[in-house]
Amino acid sequence: MKRLILSLLISFIFYNFLFPQDQYNVKGSVLDLSLHPISGAKIKVREIGKLKEYLLFTDSEGKFSISLKAGIYEFIVEIPFMSAEKRFVNVPEDIDKEIIFKVSKATLSEGITVTATRRDDYTELAPISSSSLSKEEISKIQPRVLTEALLNVPGIQISDVGPLRPRPIIRGLDTTRILVLVDGKRFNTFRMSTGAMGAELGLVDPQNVERIEVVRGAGSMLYGSDAIGGIINIITKKPEFKEGFNLNGSFFSGYETINNGRNADLSLNMGTRNLSLRASAGFDKFDEYKSSKGIVPNSQAESYNGDLKLGIKLADGHSLSLGYLFKRAENIGFAQREKAPGFDASFPYNKRGSLSFSYQGDFNLALMRRVSLDIYQQNWEREFLLTMTPPAMPFPVQSKTGYFMKNRGFDLQVTAYPGGKHLLTYGINFIEDRSHDERIQKTFFGTPKEKIDRTTSVPDGKFLNFGLFLQDEIMAGRAEIKGTVRFDQFYLKPSPTEFYKGPSLEKSRASSISGNLGLKIDFNENLKIFGRLTRGFRMPGLSERYYFGAPVPYAYFVPNPDLKPEISHGLDIGLRLKSKLFNGNITYFYNRLSNLLAWEPTTYNGSSKIGTIPVYHWANIEKGRIQGVEMEGEGNFDIWKGSLNPFISGSWQDGKNLIANTSLPNILPYTLSYGLRFQKGFFWIEASGRTVFGDRYVVAPSQPGAGYEEIKIEGFSVFNLRCSIDLSRLDLRILKIEGLRLNAGIENLANRYYTEPFNTVPNPGRSVKVSLEFRF
Repeated sequence: MKRLILSLLISFIFYNFLFPQDQYNVKGSVLDLSLHPISGAKIKVREIGKLKEYLLFTDSEGKFSISLKAGIYEFIVEIPFMSAEKRFVNVPEDIDKEIIFKVSKATLSEGITVTATRRDDYTELAPISSSSLSKEEISKIQPRVLTEALLNVPGIQISDVGPLRPRPIIRGLDTTRILVLVDGKRFNTFRMSTGAMGAELGLVDPQNVERIEVVRGAGSMLYGSDAIGGIINIITKKPEFKEGFNLNGSFFSGYETINNGRNADLSLNMGTRNLSLRASAGFDKFDEYKSSKGIVPNSQAESYNGDLKLGIKLADGHSLSLGYLFKRAENIGFAQREKAPGFDASFPYNKRGSLSFSYQGDFNLALMRRVSLDIYQQNWEREFLLTMTPPAMPFPVQSKTGYFMKNRGFDLQVTAYPGGKHLLTYGINFIEDRSHDERIQKTFFGTPKEKIDRTTSVPDGKFLNFGLFLQDEIMAGRAEIKGTVRFDQFYLKPSPTEFYKGPSLEKSRASSISGNLGLKIDFNENLKIFGRLTRGFRMPGLSERYYFGAPVPYAYFVPNPDLKPEISHGLDIGLRLKSKLFNGNITYFYNRLSNLLAWEPTTYNGSSKIGTIPVYHWANIEKGRIQGVEMEGEGNFDIWKGSLNPFISGSWQDGKNLIANTSLPNILPYTLSYGLRFQKGFFWIEASGRTVFGDRYVVAPSQPGAGYEEIKIEGFSVFNLRCSIDLSRLDLRILKIEGLRLNAGIENLANRYYTEPFNTVPNPGRSVKVSLEFRF
């Protein structure tokens, strides 16, 4: 059997060499919107469904040509700071006339995305509301944590503060209702629960990121559970194959005044025709930061990280890659508005490590043109330490909880071109998610007397997920239709746990079907419209089904293993406009939510109380509706032999609880980001601001049984000033270092005292950031 499989694989790899086909000449040109030719424009040409691509560059007259065999090809024009343009060309049917591309300036969040369609595409070309932040844009912001780089993306807010713990909110949904991926692999775990834990982007080093992709709206049809609010996919840097032998690297060092923050990263890259390698390491350390009114207690953190990736080219169109990525954070504070007497909380450590193996290959078969296989294992560990001395107690209580989570799985994806105008993407994925908690609570009654309690509230467990998906892209002239359907089966198997005092554990299983239908129409080079219908879901996790204990003094939670998936039905309608002087888009979205989890009074062993504490459990009892408008745009004006770019982005949201007839939490009515950038060759400078409009009330969740309360959002505006200069292009005469760039910025220029909505801890005051990047 092994010999047969090996023989078939060798036959597939060398098929094209054994059976050469006729070649046809394809010609085209690239112009700007004033019909001026663009020289040096990069054109990627890829046969539909295949990995191999050809690179072309336009000549001085903006023209290009290439010889291709019969088939359907994807032509993509890429020019720095310009919107991408894509065209499907049927060879030889469509080669009777020249292909003409017209390109315009790109907005800040346009770029490559694989998240939206599970294959390389562009945010401005996909029939979906998405954004992509390049490593250059991330570098301009110099974020302490990756979440901060997303603040100007329409529809996104931040929950929590500090150098590690901030988490994103997308269209009013947070924690486990949005899905975070790293290189396409789940960063969420099924141990996490709604409103308590979510994927922490702080466990990924910003200097190791190639780009961040954001898909707003449900994405369960391609990635499974949790993606009912949106998806964030963090794409890390990878080694590249090179002709000949190439060795290069980079060094980054930064400093920030507000928290005495310092960080540094070193990376080395090696590439040959058949082998590539990347290794990087870094650290950061942040002391307690200051708001404009003084130090914010317990807001410190420090971490170190590493990354090692190896690429091997087996043959033309076939490659393997191995990767190891880790980050460990320590002394992570639990930031407070002011130091609370008798209360001290922190995370002594929080770490993540991942090991992955990937294969990509091209095959000359209609139903298997390109195959991608990812096999991975990820481990998380974190410890939470809480020390309290309540006023009524003369002795302190110390609680230490350790969380140990592991998941492993595989993702097999196949791209097929069965003929006609259809491009299929189908696959299968499997996830095994394991978790284990350890807790020790000590109540001190004077040295050396103490009482120890090891009771855990969540049992050990294993969560299995098996998913199948199929996507069809139909290319019909200027229209493009995408349809996706996915089936997921889940098995949850809690394990007998020594210190878990809950009732006997029951296995549970559930399934869900999700899908979407998207349409994009290019009326001309200046106007595109798109729309999308979606159905997403989130499967309740281990904590929500089996929690047994009193996390707060006024509620005792008991298990409810029969929870159903939370469901999202969504609609997006968008418009993209571009001209010589302006490029922008606007989207309306509507998201109807059902089976939402909420606290519900219940009984345990026939009683509504355990001791004197009322009994609750999680239940599928709420429905909601969230709608809104998101927009972004950027202008382009040639001035002083450079480019002047005003930009703006913003959103309006409205959410309603359809059961309680009140507003939903985490809904921010109006936000606006804006700025002005001037760039000229090796230099750019940018002034920007962000405004959150106040005088609106939102509903915040309160304790069980207490109903809802209204909290006023205090409006604020903060302003930033940033600049960057490529020192290697300056004529310094005395000293010239190639590849050296200086970045500098002042955040919160007016030293405004403010707190992000849905948070209670103030944000940093005025801060000066400086960093040096050296490429060699």
